[in-house]
This record gives sequence, structure tokens and C-alpha cells, in this order.
Amino acid sequence: MNINVLQARPLSMAYASKLPLFTAKSLASIRACSLPKVNISSHRGVRYRHQVFRPQALIEVDTPLEPGEHGCALSLVAEEVDIGSHQVRVVRPKDEDAVLDMYINSGHEEADPYWATLWPSSICLASLLLAETSLVAGKEVCDLGSGLGLAGVGAALAGAQQVTMCDREPLALKCIQRTAGLNGLNYLTKDMEGMQASRESFVSTAVLDWDDEEPDVGKFDVVLACDVLYQAAAVAPLAQIVPKLLARDGMLILADPPERTPENRRNFVKMVNGILDKSFSHRIVYNGQEHELCVMHFGFGNALEKC
Repeated sequence: MNINVLQARPLSMAYASKLPLFTAKSLASIRACSLPKVNISSHRGVRYRHQVFRPQALIEVDTPLEPGEHGCALSLVAEEVDIGSHQVRVVRPKDEDAVLDMYINSGHEEADPYWATLWPSSICLASLLLAETSLVAGKEVCDLGSGLGLAGVGAALAGAQQVTMCDREPLALKCIQRTAGLNGLNYLTKDMEGMQASRESFVSTAVLDWDDEEPDVGKFDVVLACDVLYQAAAVAPLAQIVPKLLARDGMLILADPPERTPENRRNFVKMVNGILDKSFSHRIVYNGQEHELCVMHFGFGNALEKC
């Protein structure tokens, strides 16, 4: 796989982070819109973690995604993002609008093109895992609704024993497979908390729709979820599938933009079969814009016996 360095540019669909998510059909009617900047509430009395992330460069990947059921190939780039002491390369479509066009031209107008964007929630969660490696070190981890998989990559770099990336879009999983290769995730030698450790870190992918009643991807110590509460219709299926994915005493770590769909988040907390252990705000600056994320830890113990 050959790569060439390109100059970094803002994401062409960045405006979408200020909106509830749409399908390819509805996005087509608003893609030329320009929206005002959203002011982020300060929420006095809450201690924030604040970090700055900048894309260092875009690296052109010569080998595109092969045509699938949607009938066209997608050119790819690898976006370099510094997260703590790690420089992570994330493979994604070169032009997010091309993904939208692909779905429309192939008659898949109800498809969700948002997997092709690197979202601040995934950057936030990846940075958290690399700062607090004990959350995932040595554990079986699932990145649910993984999109481009940055949160799962963060878990692997933080020492997870195995990371399974789950998304309903096979093209997203193909990007993740290339991302894993670029970041050397087949085998890792890490210095964890001053102790030298050499081990294999396995990153795998699985097609999974959270509407599936009986997911067949195994059980995990930790489930990660970023930006998954954007549609009200997804709240109940997510609340039902998470306990099915978790091993006994497992944990869900969820990152979500607080201003976008707060009602969905409140409903999820009520519905999910777990205990909210901790909730805090995490602020990052990415591509010159400030993003506030709500991070929640849910613990699952005896409740899992009912699943």
C-alpha cells in the first residue's frame, strides 16, 4: 500500500456535527448549507478536561476501497492525529461527499454516510483511554458502532487484549482494517506504567447492526460507544444490545455531544440495564473548533444474569 502526504484540510461535512444526523437522502438537500457557530455552555462548577488535537497531515492511500454493493470505488486518505504521545493514522474516504453521492447514485438513499467522518467523540474517548489505560488494559473490548474505529484503536494502543470493531457498514470495517495495519496493531510492545510488556494485540472487525436481537460477536469486558444516540429510534435498541455484549461485571464507556440530543441520552440512562457509575465533561479542540463531550461509565454486575 503506497501513501503520499497531502496538506490537511477541514472536513467537508464538519457542519454536520452541529445537527442531528440525517440519511444520505436528507443530507443531499442541505449539503450546501452554512450554519452559525454553536456556543458551548460553560456549566459552572463542573471540572473539565481540556485537550487540543490537530490533524497533522492527510496521507493519500493509493489503493482505493474496491467496489461493493454500492458499485463504485472510494479514494482513501490516512489522517494523522496526535493523541497524547501517540500519532495515530486513521484511514477514511478522501471525500466524505463522495460517500454521500455513492449511496444516492446506487439507490441506497436511506444509508447513513456518517461513518466516513472522524468525529470528536471518538477522539475524546481515544484520548481518555490512552490517559487511563487501566480502563481497558488486558481486557476484551468492543467498539460498538465503530465508524472509523479511532476509539477502538485507542483501546488497542492502551493495552487491550483484544478489540472487536462492530459497525453495520462493511466499508467502514475495511477502512478500520487498513487503519490497524498503519498503526502496527498486529503486534505491540508497550511500556505500561513503567513495566515492559510484550504481547499480541488482536484487532478484528464484525458487521453488526444494533437492531440485531441476538448479536453473535461474543462477550466483552468493556463496550465503547461514541456518538450513537443521535436518533431517538436507536436509543431502545442500544439499551437492549449493550448488556448482551457484556461479560459479567462488564462496563460501558459512552461519549456523546451534550448539546445535540440530551433527551436521547436521558432516555438511554433510564433504559439501559446498568448503573451509571460516573459522568463527566471532556473538552477538546479539533480542527480549530472546541467540542464538549459527555463521558459516562456504566457498570454491569448481577443485572447481566437476566440477559
